[in-house]
Amino acid sequence: MNKQKLNFIIDALMFVVMIAIISIGIMMKYVLISGTERWIKYGMNPELSILGMDRHDWGYIHLILGYIIIGFLILHVVLHWKSILCLFERYIINSTLRLIIGLAFIIISLLILTIPWIIEIEISPTENRRNSIQKYESSMNNMIADSNTICDQNEGFNTGNRNKLSGRSFNQKKQNKSGGNAIQSADQQGYQKYDYDGLEIEVYGYMTLKDISIKYNVQSDYLKKELNLPSNTSETESLGHLRRIYGFKMYDIEEIIYLYIKSSKVNLK
Repeated sequence: MNKQKLNFIIDALMFVVMIAIISIGIMMKYVLISGTERWIKYGMNPELSILGMDRHDWGYIHLILGYIIIGFLILHVVLHWKSILCLFERYIINSTLRLIIGLAFIIISLLILTIPWIIEIEISPTENRRNSIQKYESSMNNMIADSNTICDQNEGFNTGNRNKLSGRSFNQKKQNKSGGNAIQSADQQGYQKYDYDGLEIEVYGYMTLKDISIKYNVQSDYLKKELNLPSNTSETESLGHLRRIYGFKMYDIEEIIYLYIKSSKVNLK
């Protein structure tokens, strides 16, 4: 294969991969929105997916495509190296200046590439997120209370189940396995939240088994057993992804944590 043909193929593949990266980025930003934005848009935190993959799965594909584009870029530079040197020498005549600019370019490129590993991580408490959700729930309750919407009887709705589906406007007691009571609040489309005897137990789809294990002092193997997950399930897999595969609910995990804490008397901070 001659050099010109190889250059054409690489450039064409680079263009396709770049378009895919842009498309997936737009999809993750505006279609498969984050949890906070889902609360605002849907009034709950549903799992959004395209082709069976959520935003984290598409994010992984986005990362892989990024690695691929880097590979194509390196090939592109190698194949055009002589042309690059010629243009560099033509536009920057002073050899010392060329050396300085070349070193600066390499250092800046390496710095940008290593930022994810050297930048300081900012860890913020979840209190602000919880407060924002509670404020949203309060506004939804007011809207439901003031609403006189007439439900469509042909679709099987009535005043009673409208309030049930709307959720956020009633509480009921749930009898758990240990005989204790946990306050349950129903949400839209079956999403439910519990306040387990005053313990703050919150489980989100972006969390992993490892996160739960560390936060609530519950062994990952115990969680796998109670959720009927295979023993070789990765502890770093997101719960949202596992939920779609194995069919459990987030409040199932919350109840498992509650029962574990209650039986072992673990202090939850």
